[in-house]
Amino acid sequence: MAMAKEGVPRAEAAKRIWMVDSKGLIVKGRGNLNHEKEEFAQDHPHIKTLEEVVHTIKPTTIIVALLMSSMVTYSKLLSIQKKPRSTSQMVTWTWTCWKGVAAIAGAFTERIIKAMATFNERPIIFALSNPTSKAECTAEQCYQLTEGRGIFASGSPFDKVTLADGRTFFPGQGNNAYVFPGVALGVIAARVRHISDDIFLTTAEAIAEMVTEENLAEGRLYPPLSNIREVSFKIAVKVVKYAYKHNIASIYPEPKDKEAFVLSHIYSPDYDSFTLDSYSWPEEAMNMQDV
Repeated sequence: MAMAKEGVPRAEAAKRIWMVDSKGLIVKGRGNLNHEKEEFAQDHPHIKTLEEVVHTIKPTTIIVALLMSSMVTYSKLLSIQKKPRSTSQMVTWTWTCWKGVAAIAGAFTERIIKAMATFNERPIIFALSNPTSKAECTAEQCYQLTEGRGIFASGSPFDKVTLADGRTFFPGQGNNAYVFPGVALGVIAARVRHISDDIFLTTAEAIAEMVTEENLAEGRLYPPLSNIREVSFKIAVKVVKYAYKHNIASIYPEPKDKEAFVLSHIYSPDYDSFTLDSYSWPEEAMNMQDV
């Protein structure tokens, strides 16, 4: 969908995405493929293991996810590329797809990670399974085996990693907290009745725009979670603008100041005090006086 938005034909975009499930590479002619997998079936001999696929296809990215459903993942890819580059420049992705996510600890082996580092200057490795004990590789493994060149994100939190040369990286965590609050706020504010995939694509682009060069230098693929309220606000504004531009909003007249409009819908836990004012009198004023 993202590549199609940039003018890449859907069929061509599908050719750049190689999927692997529990039975190996998804290829044409393989039996028992559902509709979602058929679209990404490649015209290629069947390969059984992920390691063989990586050595044969030489992908730029390896991701574990549920059949392209994660816009959070796409926002990471956008933040890696940053503004001047386009989605169409990401040559090959290999998605390893089981029902849900793989949840196979160590699925991204040392040989796979090192191979990715040999034919990519900046190999992209997303180990998105939860919990941490089920992650396909750890942040430390990715950074160490790629000599700090790996671009890593995970589904579970990992501590920062400091390499022997002193460089420190902060692994990015793919968390829905970056997406759903802002989308919900924008949808409720504009009273959008149907949430399309394009709204989530808009959200992914908004998140990517908030990732700074400083964040990227630290290995962060998302804005810090400490800024989550600001992130949600900016996403909501983007969603509202999209809704009015594409005539899917239900609140009219259209607000001129979209930011103020969104702000008026944001819940604040700060309340006015309803306690009675009290005053203390000086002690000497309380003494009995003889008149």
